[in-house]
Amino acid sequence: MEKIQIKCSSCGQKFAVNESYKNRMVECGSCQHRFKVDDSVILKTKKRHFPGEKKPAIASNFAKISSSSESPQTDSEVNFQPAHYADTPNVSFATPSPKRTIAIIIGSLAIILFIIIFLLGGRKGGLLQNMDDNKRLILAAFISVFGSVLILYGSRFRIKGIILALVLASGLMAMPFIFPAVLPPTAEQNLQFNPDSTPDKLDAQHESDSLESYSDAIGFSKVLHMRAKTRNPEEIKAIVLKDAERDIVTILSYLQRKLNLESPPSAYSSGRSLNGKPVILIAFKSDVSQENLINICKNFGEPLPMNDIRKKLNVIEVITDIPESPSPNTLVDQNNPDYFNANLLELFSIERSKQLKAVLRLINTNVSLGRRSDISTALANLINPQDKELSEAAIKALYKFTRPEYKLDSKVFDYAKTLSPQGKLPNVVLDYLIDKKVAGISHILAQQWSAPNGMLLWEDQMVRAKVEGEKAIIEALPKVKVNHFKSAALILKKIGTRRSIPAIRKAISRASREDANYLKATIDEIKSR
Repeated sequence: MEKIQIKCSSCGQKFAVNESYKNRMVECGSCQHRFKVDDSVILKTKKRHFPGEKKPAIASNFAKISSSSESPQTDSEVNFQPAHYADTPNVSFATPSPKRTIAIIIGSLAIILFIIIFLLGGRKGGLLQNMDDNKRLILAAFISVFGSVLILYGSRFRIKGIILALVLASGLMAMPFIFPAVLPPTAEQNLQFNPDSTPDKLDAQHESDSLESYSDAIGFSKVLHMRAKTRNPEEIKAIVLKDAERDIVTILSYLQRKLNLESPPSAYSSGRSLNGKPVILIAFKSDVSQENLINICKNFGEPLPMNDIRKKLNVIEVITDIPESPSPNTLVDQNNPDYFNANLLELFSIERSKQLKAVLRLINTNVSLGRRSDISTALANLINPQDKELSEAAIKALYKFTRPEYKLDSKVFDYAKTLSPQGKLPNVVLDYLIDKKVAGISHILAQQWSAPNGMLLWEDQMVRAKVEGEKAIIEALPKVKVNHFKSAALILKKIGTRRSIPAIRKAISRASREDANYLKATIDEIKSR
């Protein structure tokens, strides 16, 4: 194929190429300039040479001059190395220049370096610790654009360059969201510290550093943020747990039940440590007093004394210590000497499931009862209107264990008063109050009996309640519907005294003829005693 001579339109370098490259794009191997092979760059040959004729030398960057030990060659001895190009158009004919390679390296390293800075710079003493999120985002965007431009400039293959730039830039832009600002610059300034209150009387600067270090270690900015969003910051409680990784779910569930929270407390553990040991920060909203909260914490660990730093931050620090459950055989073997001790221990567990299983075992206990006083007290403490299943099981077990001298009936009485206005009380609750002869239950009995269909449900209990049952009927008669009159007559006929006669006579005026006859017969029965 015929050869044609061309020259670079930028640097003037000359090449010999096949005629097939006409009207195609090529790249100069000397300056990397891309140009089209057209008439403007083709060198026209004035004279053609044939075999036997002398061909004039043409200088080019691709010529190689042979050297000799005797003397240098003349121009006529120059041998030309022709350039060989692929048949595919728009292909580079030389390796990238060093400056483009350097551009790719600088762009990539710049982005990777700032990713590392984001990973490490947000820690205590890091470069980005006091930089807010907006500034972090702006910095990441600038470096991403700068690095991407360098990568694209230096890339010989555009698609690969674009992919590399997108991957690195995306990783850097994600850093401000993955590693947000640790603490707003002004957050700690709002925490004033009294240098005279420390036990060891450290100087003021040391105290300030200790407060800042402690709050930073436990991630106290989370609590500050919650307190800033509520009207009463004192309601945001904070607990720092040590050695709690294994029991954190149990502790969160326990606090939710114990404090009647709508949802479990928030827990923050990532990267938090004190003296090299991991800690978990718990934060939640509750009106419980600090003193009561400390007592609650004693059920799952040992609260540390409230030193000046913890007082200033209003934080409770607890070393978690949840005892392991006794062996399963001890818990179920009623003949085991440690049977009652083991189940008593389970009643104090902060796991509800363990408590309920222990209560059910005690309900079915057949052997002579042991640890009665302690078990009765533990059962009474489980009664809670927020957990009806556990409360009713505890009342049923308490029915078997308690004695009058323990004075625990008030727990059941208070539970009944809370639930009575809501509707039908469970039989186990009314049976306990009646059989234990708890005084003052007439109002509760009146509420249950006067409810729709109450005269059908509670007639036997009213009779068993005797004096309290009679008081309940006297209280309810003026307000109940007429369909309750026959039931009232039957109950008072068995337990009524003369003090109920005035209420019966008033009911007669509202009763039907049949019910009036029942009520009159009841009065006659009472008078005949």
